[in-house]
Amino acid sequence: MAASKEKNERIDIRLNSEHKDALLRASALQGQSLSDFIITRSLDAANEVIRRHTVITLSLGDLERFVRALDEDAAPNAALRKAAAKYQKSG
Repeated sequence: MAASKEKNERIDIRLNSEHKDALLRASALQGQSLSDFIITRSLDAANEVIRRHTVITLSLGDLERFVRALDEDAAPNAALRKAAAKYQKSG
């Protein structure tokens, strides 16, 4: 997180004392404030969830099949011809 960005948003959370104690202990062990620890770890988790939902990982075989499919000169099917005709008429 860039130090120059203004912090003007808040999140209020409630948690039990065991969870708070664990977070306080972990933040102290990392040499971070509780807020910085929670922000850093939460953003790490958020970025991982986003990555898992937005990045597609292919095996080498799948990648080769995908590239072959892109390289093939397949004839347009009826739905594609219809869509192209509709697009040309609209423009």
